[in-house]
Amino acid sequence: EISECLVGSEMCIRDRSVVGDYRLDYSITYNKDKLMKIEAQVKQVSASAPSYAGNILYVESTKKYSCSLSGTSAEVRAALLADFEKTITELSK
Repeated sequence: EISECLVGSEMCIRDRSVVGDYRLDYSITYNKDKLMKIEAQVKQVSASAPSYAGNILYVESTKKYSCSLSGTSAEVRAALLADFEKTITELSK
C-alpha cells in the first residue's frame, strides 16, 4: 500500500514491507524530486496486536543511517537492515 502527501516543496511517500514477523512502515521524504530521508518504523506483527520494535533512519545528505531496535535477534536485525538498505539503493538511483 503506497500513499503520498505533498506539503510545499516536500513530498512524503508511505510504503511498507514485511520481513518475517516484522513490518517496516516506510516514510520517504523528497524535496523537489530529490530524496531527503527514509524512515522506517518497525513493528512485530506476529503477536495478536502489532508491537513497536524500533526505527531506522537514513539521511541522504550524510549518506548515513541509524538504527534503534529492541527485542530482536542479530539474525532478525540483519534481515531488517538488508531490507532497509535495499530500499535506500532503489530510491537513491
